[in-house]
Amino acid sequence: MPYQVRHDKLRAIMIEDAELRDIFKAETEEHLQKLEDGLVQFEQAPDTPGLLEELFRESHSLKGSARLMGVDKIELVSHTLEDMLVKAKRGTTKLSTVSVNSIYKCLDVIKALLHEALTGETANINIIHVIEELKGERASSPPPVKPNPEPPKAQTQTPSPAKPESAVIEPVIPKKEPEKVSLQAEETPPLSMPQPETQPDDDTEETATGTTDASLSDGAVLWLEGSGKRSIETIRVEAGKLDSLMVHVGELVVIKNRINQRINDIQETVSMWESVVLPELSGSSDLSVQQLAHLANNREVFYKHLNNLKNSLSEDGARISFVSQQLDHGAHELMLIPLSTVFNPFKRMVRDLANEKAKEINFYVEGGDTTAEKRVLEEIKDPLMHILRNAIDHAIETPDVRKGLGKKQCGLIVLKAYKESTNIIIEVLDDGQGLATEKIKETAIKNKLVGRDVMEKMTTAEIHNFIFTPGFSTNKIVTDISGRGIGMDVVKTALERLKGSITLESVPNEGCKMTLRIPVNISSTRVFLVIARNRTYALPIEFVMTTFMLNLSDVYNVEGQKTFTFMDKPVSVLYITDILEITERADSGRTLKADSLAQKLPCIMFKIEGQVFGVLVDVLVDEQEIVVKSYGGILKRVRNVLGSTILGSGEVCMVLNPHDILKTIKSGGYSSTSLQQAEALSQQHSILMAEDSITTRTQMKRILEGAGYEVTACVDGLDALNKLKTADFDAVVSDVQMPNMDGLTLTENIRMDTKYRELPVILVTTMSSDEDMKRGIEVGANAYITKPAFDKQVFLETLKRLII
Repeated sequence: MPYQVRHDKLRAIMIEDAELRDIFKAETEEHLQKLEDGLVQFEQAPDTPGLLEELFRESHSLKGSARLMGVDKIELVSHTLEDMLVKAKRGTTKLSTVSVNSIYKCLDVIKALLHEALTGETANINIIHVIEELKGERASSPPPVKPNPEPPKAQTQTPSPAKPESAVIEPVIPKKEPEKVSLQAEETPPLSMPQPETQPDDDTEETATGTTDASLSDGAVLWLEGSGKRSIETIRVEAGKLDSLMVHVGELVVIKNRINQRINDIQETVSMWESVVLPELSGSSDLSVQQLAHLANNREVFYKHLNNLKNSLSEDGARISFVSQQLDHGAHELMLIPLSTVFNPFKRMVRDLANEKAKEINFYVEGGDTTAEKRVLEEIKDPLMHILRNAIDHAIETPDVRKGLGKKQCGLIVLKAYKESTNIIIEVLDDGQGLATEKIKETAIKNKLVGRDVMEKMTTAEIHNFIFTPGFSTNKIVTDISGRGIGMDVVKTALERLKGSITLESVPNEGCKMTLRIPVNISSTRVFLVIARNRTYALPIEFVMTTFMLNLSDVYNVEGQKTFTFMDKPVSVLYITDILEITERADSGRTLKADSLAQKLPCIMFKIEGQVFGVLVDVLVDEQEIVVKSYGGILKRVRNVLGSTILGSGEVCMVLNPHDILKTIKSGGYSSTSLQQAEALSQQHSILMAEDSITTRTQMKRILEGAGYEVTACVDGLDALNKLKTADFDAVVSDVQMPNMDGLTLTENIRMDTKYRELPVILVTTMSSDEDMKRGIEVGANAYITKPAFDKQVFLETLKRLII
């Protein structure tokens, strides 16, 4: 698969971290010097053994360092240089004098780009011209460093018929026909799958699958940018919607003036009380009959004035309520974005992955004009990406296998969306082999998720739900595409954050269908406000079955869990502060103890994924609609907590997550979970890391130590092998291309020793071809992660899964 870098990202950047900036400068200058020295030696003695290999290794290391630091220009130029040296090393081409001169110019360009990355000053270099010259595609070689003060725009160098991807969202334009990405000539979907009513036009086909200059320069390969959530910063809206909002804003101005008038009325009322009523009341014991009658009259006037003021304020309150609702509705409409914003980049992803896996796939997109809130689009991208990658890697068979099964050689994946009542429905269908039920059962038993006797009693649907378990994977090797055991768990977790759900249907050798259901309105939600131990909490009501007063004398223990009988069935129940791990030492209050069995408490019954459970509170206060604010930064994911809101009293109230509460109750409460976490935290794992690039080595060491690992860093494979013999390690993380001993040879040596047969080995490298990955698997690596697709979270999750 060709190495791709988006040309629209080739802009001037400055490395912000001072330490990494200094390290990158020193290492890059060292690589450049070695390349220049090697070129001089090559011109003098081109047949020197190992010289081209050394030049290739230097360019490869330079590319890897630039990629890790995000210096895209140096990465792209270095990769082009690396390609040139690979061909020369293999003997497919020869380095002529013209080629060597071009490489020298290329090194000068990298020096200028290094200065740009260190200072932020634009180098004014036409990268496209430099690469074309290096490849010998330009008849004349313009100076790589331009005299213009302004840098050229990438778009002018590689014009594209299609509008490039950006953060700006297009207006909602309904589409009557589904969009399709085809990887071969056959266009009719298999009969077993739902077919689109009409076929897309030829222009759509060419744009999606062609290999024109524009497609290569645009190159919006979303999945290579990592799995982090991408924020949508700009939205285009219709002017009419803004006009409507301005009308309501004008009404607010009127209301503001009315409120100012009410303030004046209140001030007049206070003055009347102080000047007329209060003096007469202060001497009321000595008043005559006439004075008492006057006082009574003044009080009547005063109360009438107060009543009028109350009615006016009530009217103003009603108007404010109406206008605020209209503004809320209008603002919500502004935030609706077509799902095609997320769907369209998947076309390229499916195409590239299908080519990489040697599979033929028709990819249909339907319902891209369906609109959803901005947050839905930001959250749903990663889950859909994981589902599609799994479908390509696991579900769709290779053409030969499909032919042998009597299927059409070209597989089918359909991604469609539509609205149903108050929900957005997103479906992903494929006509592949379906879920491997037996493999799922074996993996679940092997991972001790359930015993064999219990497994035999489970339904097929219950068995399939194991794929949503964290760390669950039936793949034996971890790659950038699959096997990390975090894909479907990420899907379920993201949907739970959106108050949504996922269901799946699978038929062996016919395919699989995954249905994602997300509420249309996620910015606000209706909740029950409850009080427990003098604190107020909010519980979303969409999963609530009923509420009632539970007599605690009806609670009994079943296998260590608090249980009571509900609708003739045993149901688990926990007090809310036990769920939140608020112990008696932290706060005094009631808990489920024998000395309180005579009491009755409000019990809120939930039903999630077919499972019923109860939550006990002290007081059930009210039902209310709130806006949930999610936590950011280090509190982005808090177990049992969905977010928070501010109540009318100004109190900050935690909004609890019913999905997490169900998991907590399944684990028997907080005690066992807390002990397991404490035990896990007390064990610090030791990692042996082999990496010849000091920049990459420093960055990787930071990542691992930041995750709590003890790291022993080595400069190459031989150094790592020697250190492995002197100490015990829990895992090995290694680069592939290194001097003295590369990562593949290191892995081979590790597997030759029976002592290290089960030691996890992760290869992290820029070498991303199928042949390279296959070699990594053959020598015994547990995971093969490529740096172009490197994602810190994926890397750490993979390492954690392999160690545990």
